[in-house]
Amino acid sequence: MCGFSGVFGFGFQKIRLNKKILSHRGPDKFSSFQNQFGKIHFWRLSIVDENRGNQPFKKNNVVLFFNGEIYNYKYLKYLYLQNDNFKSFSDTEVILNLYLKFGTKCFDLLEGMFSIVIIDERLNKLILARDVTGVKPIYYSIKNKMINFSSEIKG
Repeated sequence: MCGFSGVFGFGFQKIRLNKKILSHRGPDKFSSFQNQFGKIHFWRLSIVDENRGNQPFKKNNVVLFFNGEIYNYKYLKYLYLQNDNFKSFSDTEVILNLYLKFGTKCFDLLEGMFSIVIIDERLNKLILARDVTGVKPIYYSIKNKMINFSSEIKG
């Protein structure tokens, strides 16, 4: 199970994210991302496409982090993304391409358990999404013009 922790908003530079607090969530790969609006840490447990499935996935100024599993990603790739170029066989990259094609309506197509973080630099937006039942939760708080979020409450 992967994990993430992030902060976005005015004054985010003053917040120090603990690189070890969620390390048990993904022992295979640690990565981070930062832009002028915020930063995020990600811990990966490699299950699908161990080498090319590392996150974040970036395309057309959109950055995506994903925790979970999409059961119908191969079908969605076949149905909607036949003409797209892919670097991996991962469900993460399919989600990114679906978002680029359908925007946030892409979440309605996903069958599985997931929590997703999208940084859309084209629109200057942070998008947090999770599966309908909350199997893969996103905990968040909004305070002092910042949003803090994590896949675990202690994050």
